[in-house]
Amino acid sequence: MLPAPSTSRLGQRSLFNRTHVVTFNTLLRLTDNSQMNLQVTYTNDREEASAQRTTEYFVNTGNRMIDNKKEYLEKDDHLTAKLKYENNSGGQYLKNELSGDLLWSRQWLTERGTNPHDLYGRLPEYTLKDNLMVMRRMGNRLVTLESKNIMQVRPNGLNVDALRQDVNQHYYETDTYLKGSFLLGKFIVSGRAGINAGKYAFSSNMQTLLDSLGLWTGSSHYFFSRIYANPEVEYKISDFDITFSNELSWNHYSYSVGDAYSRVLYSPELHIRWQASPRWQLGATADITNGNVDANQFYPTIVLQDYQYIHRGLADYRVARDKGVSLSARYGDALRGTHLVGRVKRTFGSTPYTTSQEYEGDYIIVSLQPQRTTYNAWNVTLFCSQGIGALKGTLNARALYNAKDAEMIQNGEQMPFKTRAFNLTAGLTTSLIPTVDVDYHLTWMRNTMKMQRLGSSSTINSWKHEAKVHIPIVKLLSLETLAEYYHNQLSANRFKDIFFADASLKLQLRRFDITLALNNLLNRKTYAYALNSDLMRSTSSLLISGRELMINIYYKL
Repeated sequence: MLPAPSTSRLGQRSLFNRTHVVTFNTLLRLTDNSQMNLQVTYTNDREEASAQRTTEYFVNTGNRMIDNKKEYLEKDDHLTAKLKYENNSGGQYLKNELSGDLLWSRQWLTERGTNPHDLYGRLPEYTLKDNLMVMRRMGNRLVTLESKNIMQVRPNGLNVDALRQDVNQHYYETDTYLKGSFLLGKFIVSGRAGINAGKYAFSSNMQTLLDSLGLWTGSSHYFFSRIYANPEVEYKISDFDITFSNELSWNHYSYSVGDAYSRVLYSPELHIRWQASPRWQLGATADITNGNVDANQFYPTIVLQDYQYIHRGLADYRVARDKGVSLSARYGDALRGTHLVGRVKRTFGSTPYTTSQEYEGDYIIVSLQPQRTTYNAWNVTLFCSQGIGALKGTLNARALYNAKDAEMIQNGEQMPFKTRAFNLTAGLTTSLIPTVDVDYHLTWMRNTMKMQRLGSSSTINSWKHEAKVHIPIVKLLSLETLAEYYHNQLSANRFKDIFFADASLKLQLRRFDITLALNNLLNRKTYAYALNSDLMRSTSSLLISGRELMINIYYKL
């Protein structure tokens, strides 16, 4: 995927696109107990985006600054189809879904500025899935058999100026298991057991030699198989509910460019819930989690991501391991309209790898180094809401806090850094005026990255005000307005302020819903924001689709 200008903050508002969609859906009843459903959708989509992006890389050999103007174009043809068969008779339910997902994607990116480049990516992706589920009642027990199968082919290619690399990936996986539950005295015993296996084939061909950075042409095959069981035992006594679960698995891996390996993994979890009172519920959880070997890191060549980033694979079967402890509390008083939910989690983890970035000329080579790294993190979530009778509405607030200490290898040197992210949202929903709904939210986000070895830090603050008003005009006609105000920090003492306003009229008839929407009433043309990520900070200014009139007609059968 080429580095398109990010649109995650504004969604479709920042895109200049044209979309055509055709759908077909039919349901055929076969017998009194069985039916078949066919769904087909074809989408033709064309998207354009323009942005000015400035990126600062915090490097131990001296910071790098890249300032580029990006012109991005994507053309997609997307065909999906799903055939579903269901049979519900007697003590058995059967469902089988066969689906195909065919995507033809082409992307163009032109960069002008510090690093001028022309890129063209061919990213087709063909996926075939078959999911089978059979549920059967045996006495007072319910047993379920599920089989999930997927085949995916990705014949991708990337042109960067005069360079061209073709990468073909084929992926096959099956996961078949039995699950069920039964009573054993005062214990509820449940779980599932099954077999999971997959194969990943990779090949790369570089048609224009780059330099001696590494191997560009080659192929490999990676295979894994897993026999697993996930038993769970639940015991209730008085006001306590105690649940113990464990994932046990025997795993075998083999790689065509390396040795085979087998291991046993386990991931236990203990959860205790206490109903302290009719309104208070307290909980505690302790767990040990082993990660899975990532098939996507097994490839013998280096791979271009874009004009700047090059990725190297690593054939290693070790996995990350986390230990976590969490406490939670829940309070609810329906009569007073008071609700409170809180959760605090502390995680201690280790990974056998450390992400590495090597700066070679104009390129950044990203890889995993077989060097053990430990990390720890805090995660705090709070949510509360309070009904306010005088305002005929509800006041709510949510707070999220994430803190993590991590490390990265940069040009052969260990680079520790700390990230702290805080998100606070408060809102009011009210119908003080009968039949008129008003919804207002205020969001504050703060993200800080501290780089101890470099003696520097980067902090980004942003504010967002959002207000919606829904006004019924007559019985079948209503008006909805939306106002958004952003106050985004771009640098230490520089902020970007922008205000959006939208309005829409909706007419609801017996067979038709007709919406007339006028978006971006003030005809704003740009939106700017900044982001912190692993040892880098970027500031982007996006061109935004101006004032537009849209008509939507929906027909109901």
